[in-house]
Amino acid sequence: MSSFYIKNIKSFLEEEEKSILSDLAAGITNLNFELNEETLNSWKDAIAQLRSCLRSIVSKNPVAADWSILLEYVIPMINQRIDCVIIAGDLILVIEFKGGESTSGAQALRQAQEYALNLSDFHEESRHRVIFPMALGAFKTLKTLDTTNAGKGAIIPTCSSRKRSKSRSRHGVIKLML
Repeated sequence: MSSFYIKNIKSFLEEEEKSILSDLAAGITNLNFELNEETLNSWKDAIAQLRSCLRSIVSKNPVAADWSILLEYVIPMINQRIDCVIIAGDLILVIEFKGGESTSGAQALRQAQEYALNLSDFHEESRHRVIFPMALGAFKTLKTLDTTNAGKGAIIPTCSSRKRSKSRSRHGVIKLML
């Protein structure tokens, strides 16, 4: 898979944020896109959210340390960039991050669903795996996991939206991945 950043979860958790950001910045400039402050801040937020959730997952399921994480994965032939892909055996998580309180969870999930379909269509190695789309952000609404249809995905609140509702899981992603 072609990605600006690809490592196993253990390496991602141990690596300095500055090094990860450097890899991401090099990838975006190699595609002749301008790196701006908004993109950089978005990456910092995504890295922090991922690390928080993945540390908890690895503590409960040490095998997860060997899973692969790809940041800014470029889908072959169509050049769409997926914010984050996690490969856990035959399961592929397609994660779309959205910042800001006004972002629509449903719209972000539709984007992740489209990426999941395109990944299946344009990346041969993904075709026979379960691909699960997820949207993470400060959404006002939440869509829980439908275990009967992984393709529907889930909308997961991040830390800022969790403050609004104590009934939501502190690490919603963890429950989906364990």
